[in-house]
Amino acid sequence: MTKAQLRAYLVAHPDDREAFYAFVDRFTQDTSAQTFNPVRSPADLAELEQLTSSPTFRYRDSFRTSSIELV
Repeated sequence: MTKAQLRAYLVAHPDDREAFYAFVDRFTQDTSAQTFNPVRSPADLAELEQLTSSPTFRYRDSFRTSSIELV
């Protein structure tokens, strides 16, 4: 099953925990284990606000059709 098919299955069957765990495992195996430090200073906050105000920075909830732009 492709990632898209698995996602579609999860949307149709939100109570299937095994499918959810398979979905999470599929997506986490393709990501890096990169971590980020918390915001600790006004300069860090300003940098974060600059990065997240970009029109290309969007959060997409993978289980809904709407997307939310972080401002």
